[in-house]
Amino acid sequence: MQSISMSHSGSEQWSLWLEEKVPLPKSSEQKTNKVYNITFSVGDAKNGCHGSMMVEAFAAKDTFKVPFKSVGKGKFVTVSFKFKAIAPRTRLTFYSSYYHTRTDDFGSLCGPVLDRVIVFPVA
Repeated sequence: MQSISMSHSGSEQWSLWLEEKVPLPKSSEQKTNKVYNITFSVGDAKNGCHGSMMVEAFAAKDTFKVPFKSVGKGKFVTVSFKFKAIAPRTRLTFYSSYYHTRTDDFGSLCGPVLDRVIVFPVA
């Protein structure tokens, strides 16, 4: 079983607030037309970032939306979805158009945090 696992816990998580699609910095080979599962966590960086957030995950031809209500206290949700690989290397991309300011600094933008990304084949 080949899998890709990325855990950037703590201060090395990816913060999504630039309104750009962010591809994973690591890739793995998949078998075309095989079904895979992707699991990841969405949360906040415990930095006072608050409000409604949404992360969109793109894998092959599939899109998955993850809503998250942040109160700036470091909470997170873990989700998973399946996708079918369309090529030997299928790009996985994350996007969020929801960004906010911190409760203690209205001049600082912040957004959802992405962590613990794992991709593995479905048996």
